[in-house]
Amino acid sequence: MKLKLPLFLLLATSVGCASNDPESLKKAEIAVEKSEEKDADDLTPRMMELANEQLDQAQDLWDDAVDAREDQNYAKSEKLAQRAQELAISAKALADRARTINKNVEKWDKNPRLYNAASQDKLLKRIEILQAQLKRKPAVNVAPGMTADAAVALVDQMPIAYFPYKVAEPKNEFVPHAKNLAKVMNNHPGLKLELYGYADPRGTEEYNQELAKKRAYNISQILIREGVAKNRIKIVSSGEVNSSSRSVSDMQLYRKVEATLINAH
Repeated sequence: MKLKLPLFLLLATSVGCASNDPESLKKAEIAVEKSEEKDADDLTPRMMELANEQLDQAQDLWDDAVDAREDQNYAKSEKLAQRAQELAISAKALADRARTINKNVEKWDKNPRLYNAASQDKLLKRIEILQAQLKRKPAVNVAPGMTADAAVALVDQMPIAYFPYKVAEPKNEFVPHAKNLAKVMNNHPGLKLELYGYADPRGTEEYNQELAKKRAYNISQILIREGVAKNRIKIVSSGEVNSSSRSVSDMQLYRKVEATLINAH
């Protein structure tokens, strides 16, 4: 996502006019508003919290950039404006992803009696069908020039892949998520990564710990094949998600691998 005008031109036209925010800020605001209208924060509160935080930070930085421009401190103004754009892009990516997850869960919940009414085999077959129908954008939007701090803010407990029941290998549609994450890692050698594997509550604690670990490990192997050094990746088995819910949509969201980036510098 790029601005239609260079940042310094946008800043020049924005002085004294708060409504002339850059395109990236406006798009982020619209994305957050749409996600909140769909109550996406009920399902993905942390993701929406981060989106709002980044949007607020982007707006503050943009205001500071305009002030610096007025003081004729052009270098500082350009730097602040660039940072504002990066955070706005990250905020939009988070809000869009939260809305996508919410939309998919609404589809799953159209038949709320599915779990109790179906036999175990029939239920698992239905879940597989739902899984195959998922159409997700890559979890990590790699923006040109994104700083390490912006990448860390974007990838904070972000789901990278979801898994079918009792399966440790990610579906093909989630492989691009891991590859995009590898791009971020390769662009910023100072970053380290923690991968958290999860399982749903069914099965023994020992089994779920091992399954969760295998899921995180398999995601790590995709990154390693993309050129990320093994010593930059930490695998954490979080075991089963503690919840009393047994709905189809909840079970699907429990079986996942989340990623958190850490700036080692």
